[in-house]
Amino acid sequence: MRFLCALALRAATFVLWAALLAAPPARAACPPLPATLLDELDDRAAALHRLDAHAQACAHDAVWHAQRGALLLELGRVAEAAENLERALLLDPLLAGARIDYADALAALGDLEAASELATSLLRLPDLPAAARRHLEARLRHWRQAGTDAATPWQRRIELAAQFGWERNLNGGPAADTILLTPPEGSIELPIAASQRPRAGMAAQTSAEVQALRPLGDDWSLFLRGHLRLRDTTGSDSDYLLGNFDAYLLHRRNNQETSLQLARLEQRFGGRHLLAETRLAAQRQWLGAPCRPRLGLDTARRDYPGAPQLGGKQLGLRAGLMCVNGAWRTDLDLRAAIDKPLRTDRPGGAQRWLELQWSATWQGTDYRAEASASLGQVLDREGYSLLLNEGEAREILRQALRLELARPLAPHWEAVLAVEHFRQRANLALFALQNHGLYFGVRHRY
Repeated sequence: MRFLCALALRAATFVLWAALLAAPPARAACPPLPATLLDELDDRAAALHRLDAHAQACAHDAVWHAQRGALLLELGRVAEAAENLERALLLDPLLAGARIDYADALAALGDLEAASELATSLLRLPDLPAAARRHLEARLRHWRQAGTDAATPWQRRIELAAQFGWERNLNGGPAADTILLTPPEGSIELPIAASQRPRAGMAAQTSAEVQALRPLGDDWSLFLRGHLRLRDTTGSDSDYLLGNFDAYLLHRRNNQETSLQLARLEQRFGGRHLLAETRLAAQRQWLGAPCRPRLGLDTARRDYPGAPQLGGKQLGLRAGLMCVNGAWRTDLDLRAAIDKPLRTDRPGGAQRWLELQWSATWQGTDYRAEASASLGQVLDREGYSLLLNEGEAREILRQALRLELARPLAPHWEAVLAVEHFRQRANLALFALQNHGLYFGVRHRY
């Protein structure tokens, strides 16, 4: 019960902070923005600084987002430009200049089909200025030729990263110095072996992520994503490999998006196959602005090859909310699940899972900041072991926080600094642990 109370208190605090970050603060009115700003200032960086001085006041101004998107597009920061232009069109769908720039941004990101469709719809407008019509016709011919020449209809994105840093608990050792055993003949306190205690040290992380999108008609598309992360330490017994693969079938119609997901996760630690998870999920998201609610359910199977008796099957319900507010993007996700054991001899029997995840991204002129946090609880329905707290049911509370600051170095390159924190509390001391990490490195996206 005390863990449930603690979780409820932390969840309430968590939601409050998320709401404060997502809610727009009191702000001054957005000043009039000259339509000729791009012509007035030859220095695009200076023009961007002028716009960003009014970022808070103009968070809901379509013209401000459109001008910022146009500047970013000329500066080669295409992904950021597309985000601002998309927000401009959410606020004012009839903003013709933003629609033209958005088509250019989509094409630069590799989505030639969406760019061509948008350009075609714009060319149907009878009052489209002649200069804009000539621009779109030329771009449309180029995009169609590029699409014809392409060897594959897939639209791809690749991200590579290398980081170096330090962690306090590379080997995942328990936080306790001793463990209390409670056999029938009396309690025994034993020290934890030095080799199992937390070990700090330097580490290197390399990661690669590939995303691919393929349209399957007017309303359907297939999205694939693979992510691989490797941590290398001075001792191979603390190396780990984490791999994720996701396949999404997406259907979008009437301002709603339905997705079916098949996911596979593989984790190895110290050369041992630690975890294999297969997940099937369905979700419905409503695409209104500025916030997009979603509901879904999933089922998962978790196998531990080194300890088969720990495996289980989960059935979960989840709800989420994604909001965009000026330079901020926030996302909140809540999941509740029941985990049933695959074998009758699993310690603790069935489990109840409750997870709360929050993330936020802030995009500035020269920096991008990202924060993510999670809070989770796992409760065993039965006693874990008669040798631990006289057969008390295990209660685990997990907390995780990650902060990242990124700065562009050159087109497609950025420098990254990240701070990580993880803490797991438990009524059984053997399962309590914590870790802190600091990493810096570079990331390449194309």
